Amino acid sequence: MRRDRSVIDGIFSVFKSRSIKDRIKVSYVIIILLMITPPLITIVSYVVQMVRYDLIITNVSKTNRLNQTVKMDVSNEIWDIVAGNKKFTEGRQYEIIDGINQSLEDIMRTTEGRKNRQMLEVAGRAVETLRRNVDRLGIQMAHQAPVSKNEESLDEIRGVSALVSDILQDFIVLEIDLK
Repeated sequence: MRRDRSVIDGIFSVFKSRSIKDRIKVSYVIIILLMITPPLITIVSYVVQMVRYDLIITNVSKTNRLNQTVKMDVSNEIWDIVAGNKKFTEGRQYEIIDGINQSLEDIMRTTEGRKNRQMLEVAGRAVETLRRNVDRLGIQMAHQAPVSKNEESLDEIRGVSALVSDILQDFIVLEIDLK
């Protein structure tokens, strides 16, 4: 209590021993500081919200681009392989899947919400299922499996791609609803 009183006495000592002119100057400085504080707090709050909003927009934009890759590129590449336009070893399917994983990790680094992160983890696991299905298709093609079997695998791959796409859409909704 004694220490608290000495701090308060120190603050008010500015007003005790000075002239009226000095007291008025100190009062003006205090008034100016009090007038500047609310706008500064508002500006800092605005900048923080702006950065968060920008991060959300960036994540949604990246996820939309990723979603197009999942929906179109994987399916088209696998179709070219199954249709015989490309050999399995010449296809870019693994490059595309690695790009999807890299994009998911990039988005994960900038995602704040726990539910959103979990959604991205689910998408990552679905992409690993996609990779296993592509591996199985490669084994089938190496063993000269019938075209009907390869088409079944293509349908499974398309189904998993659609699942990943749906998960990414759910992530976008969660990301927008987060703030």
